[in-house]
Amino acid sequence: MMRHLLRLVLSLCLVALATYHARAADPDAYRVLPVKKSRNDPRNALRKYLLSQAKLHFDARRKAVEQITTVEALEQRRQYVRQKLLKINGPFPEKTPLNAQLTGVIECDGYTIEKVIFESQPRHHVTAHLYLPTDREGPVPGVLSPCGHSGSGKTYPPYQRMCISLSAARHPRRLHHPGILWSLH
Repeated sequence: MMRHLLRLVLSLCLVALATYHARAADPDAYRVLPVKKSRNDPRNALRKYLLSQAKLHFDARRKAVEQITTVEALEQRRQYVRQKLLKINGPFPEKTPLNAQLTGVIECDGYTIEKVIFESQPRHHVTAHLYLPTDREGPVPGVLSPCGHSGSGKTYPPYQRMCISLSAARHPRRLHHPGILWSLH
């Protein structure tokens, strides 16, 4: 029994040593398709098709927007886009109370960050940072800045820098542009 166990252990050690030093063939040797991607590469087919479809729509949009030269034409375009969005997304949800709350304020050099939470829909809470210039008088225009898919959400430094810059920017009439960062975290 002991001899059988010793033989098994030695066999496993030999296999481990042999596979440790064994080298697989060059991975490119196993490729079915050539490494160099050509225009007709089947791996690019879906991407190429989707880009061509998007280009058609972007070109049509660009042409339609270039033809807007009057307020009436702008209003017609606005109505067209609104109806298209309603058709795609369905009707807007019923307006409900926001139940907004200010949970804190961070004082910074030239601006403040107000930490807010509100309900976009009943019991669906959204947290946000409201960047406001400290030298504002009365209401100021705002810029909505939805966060991308950063793991740190609205605290992602590039998002913060953008909102700080917007809150510091001066409009010719000394109006400020505070940034709002939304997060669903």
